[in-house]
Amino acid sequence: MLGVAVGIAAIVTFISIGFGLEHSVTAQLTEMADIIMVMPGKFIQGRGYVELGSFTERDLHDIKRISGVRETAAMLSGMKEVEFRGQRRIIEVIGIDPRETHAVFGEVVKEEEGRGLRESNHKTCVVGHSIAKDFFEHEIGINDRLKIAGSPFRVVGILEKQGGFRSEVDTQIYITKRDAKEIIGDKIATIFVRVRNIGDAERIADEIEERIDENIR
Repeated sequence: MLGVAVGIAAIVTFISIGFGLEHSVTAQLTEMADIIMVMPGKFIQGRGYVELGSFTERDLHDIKRISGVRETAAMLSGMKEVEFRGQRRIIEVIGIDPRETHAVFGEVVKEEEGRGLRESNHKTCVVGHSIAKDFFEHEIGINDRLKIAGSPFRVVGILEKQGGFRSEVDTQIYITKRDAKEIIGDKIATIFVRVRNIGDAERIADEIEERIDENIR
């Protein structure tokens, strides 16, 4: 017997208009099935996605309470200067709670070298494949030291090369949410929602809109 798994990834974008919100839900077949990605912004022709504002812990809490939501993950995000062996680059740094990484990556994104972040970690990071191999004159290895926004971090993991739908993972650096609050701030840039039943994704997306709409009133 040949089994074929098909999933839906819905992208929900929120646009502030007065006291209301509008949203668009884009569904496509991807390897990262059953995920709703919630972003505070909108898509503009010729410019792509434009971020507008951020979410709060209250938004995250209310989304977790929606029926059919299996797990959630909140990401902090910021473009920061990263220094390695005297070279400096501006790189997107992502803050995430290590306990919530499954909600974002599932079993798809894994470490090629080293390990993932742990809740008890402080000043450690996991880097995307392109960051480790292509961004600097010297390749980054496990236990190498980086400076992120002037703060020293130790590399504990290097992710497998992704490409395609997940290509942005290759060019990001991941740190714990606790460390991110010190160098990025505490504004939530993206919320990932993993649903129990793919068939409920559209209904859950609508409820997410309603909950966040109520929070800004």
